[in-house]
Amino acid sequence: MTIGIIGLGYVGLTLAVAASTHGVDVYGVETNRHIKDCLKQNRAHFYEPGLDNLIQRTSGKTFYVAEGFPEDVKFDAFIITVGTPLKKGSEEPNFEYIKSALLSIKGVYDGSQLVILRSTVSVGTTRRIVLPFLAGMCGKPEGEVLVSMCPERTLEGVAVEELTHLPQIVSGNNRKSVEIAQALFRHMTPCVVEAESLEEAELIKLYCNTYRDMTFAIGNAFCMAAQKFGVDGVSAIQHAIELLWHPVCAYNGFKFGVIR
Repeated sequence: MTIGIIGLGYVGLTLAVAASTHGVDVYGVETNRHIKDCLKQNRAHFYEPGLDNLIQRTSGKTFYVAEGFPEDVKFDAFIITVGTPLKKGSEEPNFEYIKSALLSIKGVYDGSQLVILRSTVSVGTTRRIVLPFLAGMCGKPEGEVLVSMCPERTLEGVAVEELTHLPQIVSGNNRKSVEIAQALFRHMTPCVVEAESLEEAELIKLYCNTYRDMTFAIGNAFCMAAQKFGVDGVSAIQHAIELLWHPVCAYNGFKFGVIR
């Protein structure tokens, strides 16, 4: 497969490298000068274990950084990794970054390629914003346009490993979109989980983010409480986890419907 990635920040670059080391030709487009300068030197603009070595192995072979997508290349999919910050002084999301990213593929997009949204977005963004924008750009009915929401779940420090080992969530506005997304991510990982809709995939991403935030928050709260009593909070949390996941406790928790 051949894909284009718009945005080579943390999410886009780690995905590009993971894909390009697993049989996918990747063309990446980035507007940030610092990021492009680093990639010209075959290194990332951030630290991730082993990433620079992978960039050096794939650069110019299966991973290409370009100013724009070449018109003589047949692309199977484009992946949008840019964010959707809030509008200044408002709680409304700013979709201009996404629209700008979509415009960057205009010269090579004809409606036959899959467009994947990868970043965190508000529920409904893929169907209400991306889908009609693409339909207008290629002149096809929305039902024929191929769109997927495949949220990222990368953890700093193990991003490339996670991309090749953790299940990947895929979704689509029609069956063909789902099948192309599955084919792409199965190049990297043997396990792909299909969401029932674009909206469910968007919610999964928000749920994962919220769950992680809550986990960090309660861990900090537990440690602060422990410090008041001169107790090592990390040790107390670890022992509590060992207790909760002891075979007898786990069995009783399941038996009596205790939520852990």
